[in-house]
Amino acid sequence: MKTVSSIKYDLERVKGIIEDGSIELLSEIPHAPGYTYLREIILIADHNAYHLGGLISLRRILGIW
Repeated sequence: MKTVSSIKYDLERVKGIIEDGSIELLSEIPHAPGYTYLREIILIADHNAYHLGGLISLRRILGIW
């Protein structure tokens, strides 16, 4: 369950960035010139959706669904 806890923790941190009114989502990330907060948030959402789709497919193959 350590993995699930880590994923939930990371998701809460991303939500914190989104909800933080002092962070302009279209601004560059200080340690990553050329990359914006919004770009990274979209990449995280896309990455998570990809893996969720894989888990759903696996459950269907195994007949767990």
